[in-house]
Amino acid sequence: MCLSGRSLSALTNASLLQGSSSSLPVLPYESPNSRERLTEAANKRERHDGRRFEEMRAMCMQTHSLAAAAGSAFVSVGKTKLNCAV
Repeated sequence: MCLSGRSLSALTNASLLQGSSSSLPVLPYESPNSRERLTEAANKRERHDGRRFEEMRAMCMQTHSLAAAAGSAFVSVGKTKLNCAV
């Protein structure tokens, strides 16, 4: 299943994103010039890679991607590629 769209609302599930009850929040790294970059992006209404704020990266998901594994999945989000097997 490959998706290319402008909204994540159809793909997100709050129960999946919440994590366990013992999870700690992830604190983002803030570089010295990140505020200036954020202000510039907000003024231009687009991200550094040219996408609008509400536009998601191209996404592709495929199960049974590796024949030698008992179970496997391939996920691609933008330039990030992930292949998992058990």
